[in-house]
Amino acid sequence: MSVSMFVKAAAVNIAMIIIMFTYSWKLTLIALCFVLPNVSIGRMFYQLFMDSNEKFQTAKADLGSVAQEAFGNIRTLKAFANEVQTLAHYEKENQIVYKKGMYKAYVFGGFYFTFTLFQNFAFCGLLYVVSRTYGDMGLTLGTVMAYLLYMKKIVDAFGEMMNAY
Repeated sequence: MSVSMFVKAAAVNIAMIIIMFTYSWKLTLIALCFVLPNVSIGRMFYQLFMDSNEKFQTAKADLGSVAQEAFGNIRTLKAFANEVQTLAHYEKENQIVYKKGMYKAYVFGGFYFTFTLFQNFAFCGLLYVVSRTYGDMGLTLGTVMAYLLYMKKIVDAFGEMMNAY
C-alpha cells in the first residue's frame, strides 16, 4: 500500500511540475525553491513524530501489562496484600504514558505549525516574485492563481510521499 501511495504522489508531483513548466520555467524554478525547504523540514518532523509514536505505544503496552497483572491477581491473596505497591507502579507507568503523549502532541503541533508557516511563506514568496516580475513574465491573474494551486498540490503530494516513505 505504501508503495502505491508513493508512486501516486510522485506521479502527481511530476505532472504538476510539468504543467507549471509549460506556463513559465522561471516561475516554476522559483516555486520549487520555496517548496523544497518545506518538504525537508516536514520529513524531519515526520521522523521525529514516528519515533515519539513508537515510544508512546511501548509505554502504553507497559501500562497495559501492569493493569493486566493486577486484574490477574485479583483472585489471589497476594493482590490484596500488594495493593498499595501495585497502585504506585500503575501510577508511575501512567505518568510515563502521559509524558510521552504530551511529547507526541508537542511534536505534532510543531510539525503542523512549521509546515503551515513554511507553506504560507512559500505562497507569499511566490506572490512577491510575481508582483515584481508580473509584466516581464507575461503572466495573467489566472496563471498566478493556477501556480498557487499547483504549489499547494505539490506540497500536499510531497506530504503523501513522506507518509508512504
